[in-house]
Amino acid sequence: MNQYEKTTVGSRSYAANKNIFGQLPQTFTMVDVKALKGSEYSDGTLYSIISRWGKDGWIEKTGKKSWTKLIGTQP
Repeated sequence: MNQYEKTTVGSRSYAANKNIFGQLPQTFTMVDVKALKGSEYSDGTLYSIISRWGKDGWIEKTGKKSWTKLIGTQP
């Protein structure tokens, strides 16, 4: 949880993506992320966001195109 809080402080894109992350269900897909983030974002951009969440320890891949949150949605 501390990593979740630390990575969002002082970064607009992280703050925006933190809000998106908080709205996602416990297990989510790219379709869920795209629905919340907006169709104007490319799949590559969305995968970059999801990849960053994985590197930060927020999520883990649970299927070919699905992920599960490892941390809570509230800071």
